[in-house]
Amino acid sequence: MSDALRAHAAGGRLRVVAGILEDGQGRVLLAQRPPGKAHAGLWEFPGGKVESGETDQQALRREWQEELGLAIEPGDLVRRVDWPHVAGRLELSAFRVAAQGTAPIAQDGQSLAWVAPCDLLHLPMPPADRPIAVALRLPTSYAISPDPAGPADAFLHGLERTLAGGIRMVSLRAVGNDGGDLESLARRVLEIARRHGAIALLHHDPARAARLGFDGVHLNGRQLRELESRPLPAEFLVGASCHGPADLARLAALDVDFATWSPVLDSSTHPSPDRLGWIKLGELARACPIPAYALGGMTPDLLPDALAAGAHGIAGISGLWRADPLEAGRIERER
Repeated sequence: MSDALRAHAAGGRLRVVAGILEDGQGRVLLAQRPPGKAHAGLWEFPGGKVESGETDQQALRREWQEELGLAIEPGDLVRRVDWPHVAGRLELSAFRVAAQGTAPIAQDGQSLAWVAPCDLLHLPMPPADRPIAVALRLPTSYAISPDPAGPADAFLHGLERTLAGGIRMVSLRAVGNDGGDLESLARRVLEIARRHGAIALLHHDPARAARLGFDGVHLNGRQLRELESRPLPAEFLVGASCHGPADLARLAALDVDFATWSPVLDSSTHPSPDRLGWIKLGELARACPIPAYALGGMTPDLLPDALAAGAHGIAGISGLWRADPLEAGRIERER
């Protein structure tokens, strides 16, 4: 992360728009910044500055016509990113777009590429474009595993049920277990996740996550406070557990990709007088330039509420993890 990002820049607000165009294979169009421009050589979602008197949609139509010779129709907002800029603040609004007519042709000699969402994080991007790439990569439901105590087969059966139910991102959370048994289990979790086409994260252990081939790591609150720098390269996802406004600065300092904010509501196992509620969650999600998940008391039927509050989606353990019936009974007896 650049020094400019950490600085408290003063000045005006630069409004920029970008378009997300998909081809028939689900790949999205990227353009490479040409020599002589800021961030030359980096890949971005095509677009440009909003001129005085223009709406975002008008600016996007004009920019795509000028830069790519393509008529487009803006659709849903994917994400709005508020980012520090050398002249103040940069507000980047990314919209899905539908193309009309021929294929895009670079009008300024810039390189173009169609890239699958799972490969976006492997390309160097301007800082404000990365949260959009992450948002395109992340599903709206994120299951965090219960502690894998007891028979491994029962735990793995629960993972199979969870992924078969449509969850496409999971994190293996094993509190206090860092031995060989965890490593063996982690390899099996990764194999099952790969078979279902799901993102697989490991809680708390960046080095092991990278060594075993996981897609990234989920940091706990202590790590968020104590780490001095981002623990993994850009091609990995780094998430973090957050609980209040004080965590916002740490997300920027560590260049975190997504956050879980909790507790939003009471859960069956963790009633909390300090729950955030939907209004506070919305405030934190809007102040957070990266995708935010609501955590705490979340169930699939609450996804629309989380999205309406400004979150990227929901995360949960008991509400999203489909435990083996026998294992679920054991967990219930131990409460």
